[in-house]
Amino acid sequence: HNRDVLSDVKENAQKQLMFGAMALLRSNLHEMPETWDKGIVYKMIQKSYKERLIIAGALLCAEIDRLNAIGE
Repeated sequence: HNRDVLSDVKENAQKQLMFGAMALLRSNLHEMPETWDKGIVYKMIQKSYKERLIIAGALLCAEIDRLNAIGE
């Protein structure tokens, strides 16, 4: 998906990865981070519960990587 830790540090400094994971688990389109691509967000929300769990887990792992990269 062309994402890496450096881009997450730069573009998701306000905990968007964590908030995105939470919104995805609730299937709440309106709670997704405003800066995220709406087309991609809509595709994620439409996936099955199991697929949303997998994506949310990946988003949380990315948030942990982001925190490690900034020394938190």
